Amino acid sequence: MMLKKNQQGMASLVICMLLMIIISLMTLSFATLSRREQRQALDKQLATQAFYAAETGINDAAKAILDKTLTTDVLDCSAIEQAKINPTGISGTLDASSSTIRTCVFVDQSPSQIDDVVGETESTVFPISATNIASIDIYWENDSAVAIPEFPALDTAAGSFTTDAGWVNERPGVLVIQLIPFPATGTDRTTIANNTIYVLGFPTSSSSNQSANGTTSNGQILTGGCASANTGAPNNWPRQCKVSITGLTNQKYYIRLKAIYDPVHITIEAKDGSGVRLPLVGAQVLIDSTGRANDVTKRIKIYNPIRSSASLPGSVLEIGGDLCKRLLSNPVDTTTDTPSILSCVPSYQP
Repeated sequence: MMLKKNQQGMASLVICMLLMIIISLMTLSFATLSRREQRQALDKQLATQAFYAAETGINDAAKAILDKTLTTDVLDCSAIEQAKINPTGISGTLDASSSTIRTCVFVDQSPSQIDDVVGETESTVFPISATNIASIDIYWENDSAVAIPEFPALDTAAGSFTTDAGWVNERPGVLVIQLIPFPATGTDRTTIANNTIYVLGFPTSSSSNQSANGTTSNGQILTGGCASANTGAPNNWPRQCKVSITGLTNQKYYIRLKAIYDPVHITIEAKDGSGVRLPLVGAQVLIDSTGRANDVTKRIKIYNPIRSSASLPGSVLEIGGDLCKRLLSNPVDTTTDTPSILSCVPSYQP
């Protein structure tokens, strides 16, 4: 007697197995997605902690410089060098539970460049102090970092620039440059005025830039070759536009910059007669700080001004104390204003 094969239910079994496989794959996908989102959220949290750890290093170094407890460079990550930032022995560990630490801080108190943003409403002043200064290079570009900026035509025959409304935002601003010498002798007003260099940097799309040769170029409009290729090899400019001031012989200058039309991001370098960049003392301090949280690392690099502020109004007199009289100037004469500062009033008692 032969038994008949009963295949009833086979289709249901296959369907069940397919459903189980599909459900398993969906579960695995959801689990993977959930772990990925958790990791992304954790990475974001760790990145924030690492950033603040690096920022702590910046603040610690800046405070040590301000307090004059850090007077030398910090050259490496060794315990001896890092102790210069916190001579009191404060640990770089910020949160032991998440391994959030300030890993390393470098400090260069005489960097070979000055880096800042120059605005339209205030002048920005920096001391340029180095040995054997032969030339100064001023680089600039649009503060919004436009990859391919527009450039206006330079119409010197018209005797003036275009209106502010006619200057589109994609163009780098015009840079007003004033270089004031600070000689060891002959610091009277006439000597300083006769040796002050005053030029304007105008953005153009050409690949070549112009230079000012001392005071013989005063009042000239120098074209700064702003071709984007200049930021790559072989020139490797830090900014798109550049003008140079040559024929320099002093060891210390004050450079005063102001932007027209739009703020610009500037970089300044001083070079000797061989074209070698010189360390600049007294303007900015380069602080390079790294922080880590678990396995995430963040690095911050800033040029910290040594002065409390490098921005000054268009016309200003800086003194150590109060100025008891203000001067009112017009094309005819100059008069003094009524004292309005309390400490200038004879009856004032602090």
